[in-house]
Amino acid sequence: MRKLNEEGEPQFVIFWTTLVMKDSKEFNFKKFVEMFVHSAMSLLSDTIEPRISEEIRIIMQMTDQARTSDWYLYQNYTELRVYGCELAPYKLPKFLPMRIFALEYIKQMINADEVHFLAAKKKSQFRIKSQIGPFICNSRAAGEEEDKRLKEMNFTHNFTPSYDPWGIISKKRVKNKSRTYIYTQRPEIEKYMNHIESMPDTLQEVEEQVISSSSAQTPR
Repeated sequence: MRKLNEEGEPQFVIFWTTLVMKDSKEFNFKKFVEMFVHSAMSLLSDTIEPRISEEIRIIMQMTDQARTSDWYLYQNYTELRVYGCELAPYKLPKFLPMRIFALEYIKQMINADEVHFLAAKKKSQFRIKSQIGPFICNSRAAGEEEDKRLKEMNFTHNFTPSYDPWGIISKKRVKNKSRTYIYTQRPEIEKYMNHIESMPDTLQEVEEQVISSSSAQTPR
């Protein structure tokens, strides 16, 4: 595959995308991001773009006191976990663009807010009418719309434990005179949280062991 035409001029991305993948039945948006978007971004910046950009990391963890979520770099996908979210996270592209991050992040934040605060008639923790990445969230119905868009991209779900490793949601609930939030610890996975670079095969192997163990314990 050459990214230049016969005259040496750059080809449009859409041209060499469809040229390479025109006969593939497995081609989807996730593969498009991994194979082409990330490569194009790296070519434009003359550096290899990280899997999680600095802008995304700042949104998720501005400081130790103002953190909302963690990320996990699996071998073939990236996963976000917002504290207190009761929805199964999507398996997002390995190289995570801001547009996809914003959809998943806002959806999970809205859910965590509704489950732990609005349902108990407490003050909202997630500010509506604010911009995250390229999206402006101006109503709580945005969560359903963002989930719809992610489903259209054919992302699949991962498992759904109660996630609050730093006790942030639990402390806020206690402050609002609610019960503590019961957090499901997964030490075999959580030791890989928030790495800047993925470690080949590590998280993938752990996930396969978890799936295998769950299948063995399922009654037939």
